[in-house]
Amino acid sequence: FRGMSDTSASSGRLWPHVVSGVSGRVTAELFMSPINLLKVRLQHNLQLKRLPVPAAMLQLARDEGALSLWRGLPPRLMWATPLSAATFTYYQAAKKVSSGEASDGAAGKRDSRIVLAGPFMLAASVAVRTPFDIAEQRLQLEPPATGADAARRPSAFR
Repeated sequence: FRGMSDTSASSGRLWPHVVSGVSGRVTAELFMSPINLLKVRLQHNLQLKRLPVPAAMLQLARDEGALSLWRGLPPRLMWATPLSAATFTYYQAAKKVSSGEASDGAAGKRDSRIVLAGPFMLAASVAVRTPFDIAEQRLQLEPPATGADAARRPSAFR
């Protein structure tokens, strides 16, 4: 990306930081989603608890298909990516204020408000993400539906 150097924060361009936050979070969630699914399944399935972790992961992939290991990823991405973009941008604004770059005039006031709004943004995210967490866990707990059963089974989003 052009403009993602350290000068982008000082010039006020935040889009590179938003893109960095989103891409980093998507990458992390793609990697962690199968592990998260296994954690939820181990909490509710006694047969899986008896297996070693790699064997339990292979058992899930064999029984439900390899793509089922990413069940619950869409709801997680719906709340996690905007939050990561905001958090990453907030960090850049806080860094700018703490380094003394925004110590004069209206720009300093604006950046101070951004920094003070950060904790409130994170607290509000807990309330916003709870329904997505519930949808994610419902998707992770129910095995994939096949054939005619798929049309009759209620969705986690209904």
